[in-house]
Order: sequence, then C-alpha cells, then structure tokens
Amino acid sequence: MGANNNMIGANDYIVSKIIKFRDPVCVLHLTGCTHYTNDPMHVFGRGNMATRWDLNCIYGGCRSCHSYIDTHPDEKEIYFSRIMEKESYNKAKKLSNTNVKYLPSDLNEINLKLKKIFNDITSSHKI
Repeated sequence: MGANNNMIGANDYIVSKIIKFRDPVCVLHLTGCTHYTNDPMHVFGRGNMATRWDLNCIYGGCRSCHSYIDTHPDEKEIYFSRIMEKESYNKAKKLSNTNVKYLPSDLNEINLKLKKIFNDITSSHKI
C-alpha cells in the first residue's frame, strides 16, 4: 500500500507542475481572485480516481477561487461545464463516477506519461 501512495503522490506532484505551467493564471476569476495559479483544481475532486490525473479535468486556480468553488458544488458544476463545454463535461462526469483501482504498474505507467507531457510542454518553451 505504501508504494501505491508514493506513486499517487508523485503523480499528483507532476500534475500540479503541469497545470501551473499550462495555466499560470487562474481560470475562474471569481471575486477575491488573486489571479496567479497556486493549485490544480480538479473538476470532480481528487477522490475520483478515474479522472484524478486527466488533464482535461484539471484547471489552474488561485487559492481563493479554488476554496470557493470546492465549497459551492452547484456553482462549480456551472463554471466547469462552461469551461469544458457541456458535452465534454457530461462525458467526464460519467467517467469520474467509475470505480477505478490502480495496480502499481498502472500508476507507474501514468507517472511516465505525465513526465513526458511535462517534459514536452516545458521543452517547447525554452529559449
């Protein structure tokens, strides 16, 4: 179980780096927004393992907007269904409700894919 938790944490860390690079400015811009991305905001929550590392279901947000949106689920659905477009949102929502259990090999494969994505996006911005 410890190895799985380590890989889950490693995957979360890489996703956070990807999102902060991809979305340096908060995507929500709600009242009190500090504008700069501090957090990856999971559209369906990190507990939904089927979409936990799906970069189409994670957006950059400031801490203020992230805290607000996570405590207002009805508004969260409205905002993210607009950002993602309704059809994509509904498909992702259905997927997020799927019960998924990852083997260590699955988590390692996800980790390698996320590292590649991070390397690809950061190397394309180097001078």
